[in-house]
Amino acid sequence: MKNIFLIGDYARTNAPSYTVGEWGANGYQETKYDKNSCTALRLNYRWSNINDPGSFQLYARWYNYARNINNLVGIFGDKEWGALQPGSKGWIFGFKYVPAKNIEWETFYEYANAQNTLYGHKGETYHRNFLRTMVDYHF
Repeated sequence: MKNIFLIGDYARTNAPSYTVGEWGANGYQETKYDKNSCTALRLNYRWSNINDPGSFQLYARWYNYARNINNLVGIFGDKEWGALQPGSKGWIFGFKYVPAKNIEWETFYEYANAQNTLYGHKGETYHRNFLRTMVDYHF
């Protein structure tokens, strides 16, 4: 299809599992890190082009990132400016729009479950709603 693009990423390492122990509000806790793969699928409608005012892009992304492999998230080229955290799984819906040459506006919404990264709470998960908008000026 002319304006529909499906992009997929899968990464797997041979990293061994390990356990981290921490003292927290609930006493001593051990968290086992045993997942070593990440998956991301993205569906794009059209592409924005900073040289073409009025161009736009709509996208949806589903992802599932391992909670213990921080560097795996770096393998994927697009981390949505830090929204895609290790140990998170969910959806992102967004758009890009070029209002004028060399200016691109992007907004996205993330709906996900994520791993708590605070000391003493690493075994906990929480629900994350995240909204970001930004304007990029290209010189």
